[in-house]
Amino acid sequence: MSPTPQEVIAVAVILPCFGTIAVALRFYTRSIYRAGLKSDDWTILIALVITWVLSVILIIGASIGSFGGHTAIDPNTGADVVTSKEQNAAKLIFSAYLIMTLLFGTIKLSVLLFYRRIFLGRIFNRCSIAICVLIVLWSLSFCLSVAFQCGTHIEYSWTPVLDVTKCDKDKIWELSFGITDVVTDLMVLAIPLPIIFKLHMSTLRKVGLCGIFSLGLFSTASAIVRLVEVVYNVYDTTTGYRDLIAVLTTVAVWSQVEAGIAVITACLPSIRPLFHRKSLESLVNSLRSAISLHSLTDSQHRPDRDNEPTHRDTAIILDKVGKGKSGNVYPTIDTEITGNCNSSDDVPAHTIYLQNGLGVKEERV
Repeated sequence: MSPTPQEVIAVAVILPCFGTIAVALRFYTRSIYRAGLKSDDWTILIALVITWVLSVILIIGASIGSFGGHTAIDPNTGADVVTSKEQNAAKLIFSAYLIMTLLFGTIKLSVLLFYRRIFLGRIFNRCSIAICVLIVLWSLSFCLSVAFQCGTHIEYSWTPVLDVTKCDKDKIWELSFGITDVVTDLMVLAIPLPIIFKLHMSTLRKVGLCGIFSLGLFSTASAIVRLVEVVYNVYDTTTGYRDLIAVLTTVAVWSQVEAGIAVITACLPSIRPLFHRKSLESLVNSLRSAISLHSLTDSQHRPDRDNEPTHRDTAIILDKVGKGKSGNVYPTIDTEITGNCNSSDDVPAHTIYLQNGLGVKEERV
């Protein structure tokens, strides 16, 4: 059943509003803990702005009757009756797809940058950079492909099919975009899981952390619903008639749902300390837990450190970090060492890493 115009407007307004609240709380959390704004914060802010642009498209479509209705059937031929509403709907969905390719790519990139902010390790760094590059190329390539799917005749994208035979690849494009959107979502959500499962903590805590970083599955579920609608549209066996307005409305609404939920869930790990009254250091500390203090002490007293293999899996993070009068960071009495840092070229000997906000600072000991 196609959403009504009122439902379209409700989705277009409510979800971006909640997304705005989530991003505002994210920035507020960064401010009160003096963590500093990083690239992941700015990219999610850009994504929020683009989400509101998509919202405007939906509101315009619902207001002029191009979203939230149905395409009429010709009683004589059984074909769809293409009016100005259908053409306007095609124009709006063309604009929406241009927005979506950039929007979804920006959200995925923000999540990856957040991962890079809290996880360390050479293998992880290389994998995350590779996926970042993949996401950027994916977003730009689909943006260009939707813009020029009909060559230089962009107007063919919303011209009635009976009048145009030079542009008939829109359904294939929608299908490939939907599939790759889901696949890249799963790639982004899966990248921190191997690190979490290697942590030295109880299974229950591992499951809890996996749950926090898997909240994006709600957004992926919306993407799957949109993909199902596209598949039904592509392989619909009904000949001569396609409820164009209903199909485009459903695609646009579920795209807005995906974007809105994605922005919110991308902010939840960052604003978690605000509601649990825990420092950002504690959040990062729990994510980077790897080995016990005993293992750390043994590794620091190895006789021939220069001959050890160069490798860094995790960093040493000290919880409950305080500041002295001189402004230097030092661990308090409640300090807990929960990670290990093996010798490597980029981790000097006799150096530990202290967590300050969501940034890493080093102190000589």
